[in-house]
Amino acid sequence: MPRRRKLPHLYQRGGLWYARVLHPDGRWHRESTRCVDADAALDWLKRREREIQGTAAGCSPEAAAHTVAEALAHFVDVCCADRQPATRLMYDLAARTLAARLGRIPVNALELEDVQRYYQGRLEDGVARSTVAKERITLRGALLAAAARKRLLKPVESVLPPFAFKYVPRRVFLRREDFPRLLAELDPDRARFVRVVVFSG
Repeated sequence: MPRRRKLPHLYQRGGLWYARVLHPDGRWHRESTRCVDADAALDWLKRREREIQGTAAGCSPEAAAHTVAEALAHFVDVCCADRQPATRLMYDLAARTLAARLGRIPVNALELEDVQRYYQGRLEDGVARSTVAKERITLRGALLAAAARKRLLKPVESVLPPFAFKYVPRRVFLRREDFPRLLAELDPDRARFVRVVVFSG
C-alpha cells in the first residue's frame, strides 16, 4: 500500500483539500483550495501565500485581489472596445481559454512557471503554435493594462516567458468578384498590364 504524502498546511476533507494559511495579522485561517488533486492544492497554497506576502509588502487590496480573469475581462471589454469585430473576437476567444486555466490566479501571484505550464499544456492538447502565440499576445495585453492601472506591481516580462513561433502569411487568391476592385485601385498603365496578364494567362 503506497504511503500517503505529507503536505504541510494542507489536509483533505470530503474529497476537497483545505489549507491553513498564515495571514499578516499572525493568525492561521482555514481556506478551501477548491481542489481535489493534491498537486493542484499545493500550487494553490503557494500562490495564496505569494498573494498574502504581496499584501503585507504594501500591495493595495485591489492589487492583491485582482485576478488574471479580471485583467483579461478588462482588456477585452475596455482596451479592445475600438478594435475591428474580427480582432476583438480573436482576443475574446483567447481570453476565455486563458481564464479557464489561469483565471483564478491573482496577477501579482502569477509566476513565469504558471505561464510556461500553460504553453506546455496547450501544445500537449494539440493546439497550433499560432493559436498559443495569439493567446500569449492577449495575456500580455491584459497584464500591461493591469500594470497601467497599478493592479500588477511587477514587470510584465518577468511573468511572461517568450514563445517561439514563426509567422507564415496566409496565401490569398484573387476571386472573380475582387478583380474590378483591384483594377479600380491601380493607375491606368498598371491596370492595363494586369488585364493583359489575366486575360492572356
